[in-house]
Amino acid sequence: RFARSLDFEGYAQFRAEVVQGFESVFAPVERLRTKISEKSSTRDVVVASIQEDIDNLTQTTRNLDGAAAEQAVEMLLKAENIFLLAFDNAAALANIFAHRLELAGLEVRMIDNGGGTLSAARNLSRFTDKDLVVSIAFPRYMRDTVEMTRNVQRRSIPVLAITDQQTSPLASLGTLTLYVRAARSFSSTSDTAILALLEALAAGVASRSAGATIAAEKFADFAYPWLIAPEKGR
Repeated sequence: RFARSLDFEGYAQFRAEVVQGFESVFAPVERLRTKISEKSSTRDVVVASIQEDIDNLTQTTRNLDGAAAEQAVEMLLKAENIFLLAFDNAAALANIFAHRLELAGLEVRMIDNGGGTLSAARNLSRFTDKDLVVSIAFPRYMRDTVEMTRNVQRRSIPVLAITDQQTSPLASLGTLTLYVRAARSFSSTSDTAILALLEALAAGVASRSAGATIAAEKFADFAYPWLIAPEKGR
């Protein structure tokens, strides 16, 4: 009766739909199990992993629309405030992205260490249509990222979404959406490919930002006492 109330013909169809929904979640586990069962040397595995990232980057470059890349950099440059919305592995990548953007002179915030959706909500409650939210989500997609981005969209705050494909739950939520091919045999996604696009965007921003040189000089001057220069002749 419950299955039919959800418009399924019966329990069998309901069960098949539920199983299909979990396939994407456990797909990385199955891929890893398959790879472990294959007889390959450690070097073979390392080289194959690197080659996967090369293939991801090659495909991402081929599919990257020049106008979209230009628009993404423009959105970052004109935003009064930028919030990076990302959880789990994506949060670590967003942290690097934040450093790069700050060195280019931009104002960037992200979820506090140990914070969650409430931390994001506290920051985003003050955002307006003059600001920008950069949402990053890849398989396995974090529900908090998607739901928070949906709430941001409802408030007419511009969103730069970065994800893997058009079927991603994040894809339709972006004012602009950029795609990264991030296939991976030994995990759910390639962090290398995602980080490469983020650093590329930061490079685009630095090349266009009038304050990038000044911000970089200030950082170098302040951080100089803690930096070790390489010895000459090495």
